[in-house]
Amino acid sequence: MSEALRDDFPVCPVDGSALEPVPDGSRYTCGSCKGIQIGEAAVVAVIAEVVEDAPKTLPLEPPNREEPVRTCPHCATQMTKHLLYSIQIDRCAAHGIWFDGEELQRVLEKIGVDPIDRRNRRGAIVAGAATIVYIAANLAALLLR
Repeated sequence: MSEALRDDFPVCPVDGSALEPVPDGSRYTCGSCKGIQIGEAAVVAVIAEVVEDAPKTLPLEPPNREEPVRTCPHCATQMTKHLLYSIQIDRCAAHGIWFDGEELQRVLEKIGVDPIDRRNRRGAIVAGAATIVYIAANLAALLLR
């Protein structure tokens, strides 16, 4: 079965805005609705980093409410609805998972990842490294007098 391509410029399935790819092409984001499309393998990898004995496939369940069907941003395929850790998502078998607005953050919180904490930790590491460089520079200046 051949895949019907939508066009070279994927559009948001929520509001039709142009999606922006990240530089490595692993995901596409909508600046308007804050939705994001990520390849299924990348989602599985993130979960595997956090969840002990994580499944090798996504633990998808049937949806719990009716919502309008959406078309994949990359092809003419209608995405299927699923629950991922009790969060309803849209899935294209060929192009990955579409997360509306805060859905990805909510999934990460359900599996024990705090995205805000990760950013704070990264900031603390950068600040700590800057402090070490500052101390080393001052120490070197004192020793070289």
